[in-house]
Amino acid sequence: MNEDLNKIIKEIIDQRNFVLFFSSVLSMIALVYLLFFYQPDYTSTSKIYLSDKQSNQLSLGGLSQFGIQIPLAGGSATSQMSVVGEVVESHSFLESLLNENIKINDSDTLTLYEWVNPDLSNNINDYKNVVNSILILREMISVVEDYQSSIVKIEVTAQNNYVTKSINELLIKSANNLLIKKENERAYNKLLFINERIDEVKKDLNNVENALKDFRYKNIKVSSSPDLQMQLDKLLRDVTFQTNIMSTLLEQREVAKIQNIEKSEIFNILSEPNLPVYPSSSRRLYQLIFYVALSISLPILLIIAKVFYLNLLGVSRNYYSQSNNY
Repeated sequence: MNEDLNKIIKEIIDQRNFVLFFSSVLSMIALVYLLFFYQPDYTSTSKIYLSDKQSNQLSLGGLSQFGIQIPLAGGSATSQMSVVGEVVESHSFLESLLNENIKINDSDTLTLYEWVNPDLSNNINDYKNVVNSILILREMISVVEDYQSSIVKIEVTAQNNYVTKSINELLIKSANNLLIKKENERAYNKLLFINERIDEVKKDLNNVENALKDFRYKNIKVSSSPDLQMQLDKLLRDVTFQTNIMSTLLEQREVAKIQNIEKSEIFNILSEPNLPVYPSSSRRLYQLIFYVALSISLPILLIIAKVFYLNLLGVSRNYYSQSNNY
């Protein structure tokens, strides 16, 4: 073992010029890249949580048309946390954002599609370009959900800090509008169903009331007959039952009317998307140190690999020659 180690050290010393040259070239390439070509990443972060008002029972079934599969469909805010991540990562939702404007600096804006595709020859009507743009957006977006605190953290990472903030704001606004729209659609469909049921119950109520009225006209002395008393009790129960149904439906219709026009926020924003000042990626100095260490290690590893290869080759030749002698 010591002999092999000495051989490796001796070989590295003999090849020191190669090591210095190779390390210098790699370090220079890394320095040029970090100074002139390297673009750091910036991350904009926001925190939101679902509104816990009672009317915020999101209708998730209607989201299937957006390609969204909801693993949890309960009514509580905590059980619906996953809807945020599903909405933000859905194909149709991200496609709907491509024509939205985002800020690229203090004064200029571009559509999200133009920023993702700097080559303006790319046609937004080309489905392949749209799919590629959506894949790029998905790589930029991260949604972290905390079920215990009911807080959702949205992070957007890109090489332009203004873009990260704009996309983060756009995600919150568009997702909120989408969920409000789906909630209002659910309330509208519920209102239509309630109105239909009211018409049906109104007919049933009129029928049982007319039956009760006819019965009273035809049977003035009801108390004298147990059979007539039982028929009267049954008719009274029918009228009471239909009346209770009508009262419940009327109450539900008023609630549905309010939900149908309600525009309150689905999300409560705990922390607005920030404009990142410092890059989220590693600093250039740290990266330069890493690249220099890598450039020194790489030629040494090549030398060590060469020594082991020659040793292995020598052992193979000795074994082959001994086999021939036998």
